[in-house]
Amino acid sequence: MGQSNFFSSPKAMGQGATGVAQSEFSNTSVNPANISQTKEVSIYTSYLLPYFIQDLSEKELGLVIPFKKANLGFSINQYGFDLYQENSVAITYARNLMPNLSLGFQMNILQHYIKQSGSGYQLVSSMGIIYDVSSVLSFGAQIYNIEESSFLIEEFESPIPSLFVFGFSWKPVSQFELSGEYEKVGDYTSLLKFGMEYKPGDIVVLRTGVLGKPINYTLGAGIYFNRFEFDVAMAHHAVLGVSSSFGITYSFSKVR
Repeated sequence: MGQSNFFSSPKAMGQGATGVAQSEFSNTSVNPANISQTKEVSIYTSYLLPYFIQDLSEKELGLVIPFKKANLGFSINQYGFDLYQENSVAITYARNLMPNLSLGFQMNILQHYIKQSGSGYQLVSSMGIIYDVSSVLSFGAQIYNIEESSFLIEEFESPIPSLFVFGFSWKPVSQFELSGEYEKVGDYTSLLKFGMEYKPGDIVVLRTGVLGKPINYTLGAGIYFNRFEFDVAMAHHAVLGVSSSFGITYSFSKVR
């Protein structure tokens, strides 16, 4: 994933790979609690091309269904190529515990495939929370692989990295949002991420951000058209080069 697990969402990628404290997301790839306030049935798909290397590409397809007391999300994700693949199926449950507190839980069925060694399967859980301090300030957190599971392929055991993310979203006016996050994956060096989003009108959204060391610079945009949302993003790594991402979301009512 380069430097952040959130690059699989083009909306998050354009905004410095942030989004853990935002409840406006219509997919479950950033924080299981993100879909707690989704009001309409939505389907989405995204495609990530890290450093323009086809063998590292990632594809995701998802569905969000709101109910009276809670929302459900379903997604499938594939990363890699014919010699090595990571596949996952996720089921997400999210609801508002209070008007300003949202909780989400996700169960992931993971498969790792290595052509020379075979396949390994594992169940991994994820939990997320979003707390709205006020109408302009929110905090969010996510924990992935709480149980510290591992893959076992033949006689080789491969640990699955655990992820912890904590962040904020500050929206002083409806047209502008500033976000920041702290991300820690296993024993790797922690990441600091910052992003901005600006809405010059009802149709276009502009995004930018920075993260990591060496620094990743990100740019992104969203276009709202009737029931569709189109999101594109790019990230530049000082050593590895440029990554790109594209996504489409369809809601069964107008998104704007």
